[in-house]
Amino acid sequence: MKLMRNITGYMVPVIILIIFAVLMLSISYLKQPLAKSDDMMQYVKLIKSDIKAKKWNQADENFKRLKEAWKKVRSRIQFAASNGEIEDLSNNLARLEGAIEAKDKLSSLIELSETKNHWKSLGK
Repeated sequence: MKLMRNITGYMVPVIILIIFAVLMLSISYLKQPLAKSDDMMQYVKLIKSDIKAKKWNQADENFKRLKEAWKKVRSRIQFAASNGEIEDLSNNLARLEGAIEAKDKLSSLIELSETKNHWKSLGK
């Protein structure tokens, strides 16, 4: 009985550590789109082409889809990525929303570029 308690006392923390390690290392998988509606990088590409073509209404529609995709992805990666990384990307999206609303091509493209950079470095 005492041996069983000792084994359990060691195994439970080890199993918990393994679970957390797997979760922390799984961010590259968790970032991947599970459906077309949460493919963030596809929406970034669409928004970029909309902005370059000065299709501001379409850029705004695609931005709304990007924001919904971010909500889905953020809930998947919240335990695997740092809060700072998540907050940085959220802030980029907020600034992008303002730039699209103002129809500011330069600021929009800068924020899109920074969003892509944050996305690539997320979880590294």
